[in-house]
Amino acid sequence: MSDSGGTIEVLLQKDHERIDGLFEAYGESASQPVPARREAFAHFRTALERHIRFEEERLFPAFTLEDPDRAAAIDRLKEEHQRILAILPRIDALIAPSSGDTLEVEEELVNELWAHNAREESGIYASIERTLTLEAQDRLGAEFRSWSV
Repeated sequence: MSDSGGTIEVLLQKDHERIDGLFEAYGESASQPVPARREAFAHFRTALERHIRFEEERLFPAFTLEDPDRAAAIDRLKEEHQRILAILPRIDALIAPSSGDTLEVEEELVNELWAHNAREESGIYASIERTLTLEAQDRLGAEFRSWSV
């Protein structure tokens, strides 16, 4: 990419790290009052949902337009996104006094995210960079930065 923001691959990997940090901050809020836990989870959830929305609405369509043979791999990632998104309200519902422990559902989310992020970072992001033109990468990078918090 021509600007100083890094490649689309680096931008998305750094966002994974940022989102992981937000999840850790939420985990560290376990002993806090419910409103503080809800706020920490909301920051994590908003960042994760924004990341997924960017990939599904902007990045993946641009990639599959240029490389239709990768549509099945992208479909798998989108299915994983749906599983991840379905876990979020389950955790949110458990963040309340006497509503139950969130640990089991949080572990389910971490396992899904770990496998999903590994799949994206171990190949799909690099494939996207090899496939998209520098102009397309610059445009998507600028869009991504404008979507990020």
